[in-house]
Amino acid sequence: MKLEIGITVSAPAVSEEYVVGTVTNILTNVVIVEADVKHYVVTKKVLKEQGYMIEEEVDTPLQPLEIEI
Repeated sequence: MKLEIGITVSAPAVSEEYVVGTVTNILTNVVIVEADVKHYVVTKKVLKEQGYMIEEEVDTPLQPLEIEI
């Protein structure tokens, strides 16, 4: 399953609590999961081990703007 904002996941958080909630943010190495009013941090490593596919962002160099005068 593809990991994306809005899906429900269940995994151990870095606080060692088991959390079931909705992915609200995907950062470089961790994912923020919202469960009720609390937010938890879950590592991408844990989610990859559970079979989630995580697309890595590709950094592309900025191209200079061409402005006609």
